Amino acid sequence: MTDLTTHAGDRWRTALARWAIPQHILDEAPENPFEIPPALFLPPHQTCSPAARRQALAGLGNGLGGSLLDIGCGCGAASLPLAPPAATITGVDVSAAMLDEFDQQAVHAGVPHRMLHGRWPEVASAVDQHTVVTAHHIIYNISAIEQFIGHLTEHARARVVMEVTRTHPQSPLNELWRHFHGIERPAEPTAEDIIDVLHALHLDPSVENDRRGDSREPVSRELLVRFARRRLCLTADHDAEIDRLLPKDHAVPPRDVVCLSWSPT
Repeated sequence: MTDLTTHAGDRWRTALARWAIPQHILDEAPENPFEIPPALFLPPHQTCSPAARRQALAGLGNGLGGSLLDIGCGCGAASLPLAPPAATITGVDVSAAMLDEFDQQAVHAGVPHRMLHGRWPEVASAVDQHTVVTAHHIIYNISAIEQFIGHLTEHARARVVMEVTRTHPQSPLNELWRHFHGIERPAEPTAEDIIDVLHALHLDPSVENDRRGDSREPVSRELLVRFARRRLCLTADHDAEIDRLLPKDHAVPPRDVVCLSWSPT
């Protein structure tokens, strides 16, 4: 499975490529638009959907001792609350800053954990199988989707759980891209395209439309505006206008999600 390419995957790659930021805008960007501040993803600010939590808990079973592998773990907001019943959690992330925060949050919560810095699936060979594998809000960054999913599946003994937004997570900024840059952003890929790839890989996912729960501490409007500014490759003098145009219920990632889960066998 990990070496496959599929027609559904080719459609995914073609659609994802249309999200590339034009080079002339990147050249003028005052900040790296792809860098994500850990402060946005601290456990008090983030939570996964009830469906994703339920599916992960079902995979871990009723007893203690199961292990959880969290790909794109961020600061651990989705995985650390699953311990217990998870006895150990391994967090994988390409961001060293995120992993540092994951470590601090895990230590504070008293959760036995391991960290692996790198991009999945390049680092997959350094990780053993786990009871449950999760990968929330990372798939829209992945071009080689078949290999990504294949290695998730091979590393799970009981279940893979993936939470994704229904549309590209940057879709809420499409109107702002039109306003500030005169650029029309794409409408695809969507969660349906991910499901098509799963079917092409002969996987039979459970599909649940859901909504992420409210966080204990909402992210400040100021931080959301600053992050939108970074994504839009704009300077700080645009903050007031961004604040005016940004929807009042704007969230990172968006709250409407799809939970995909499947058995590795």
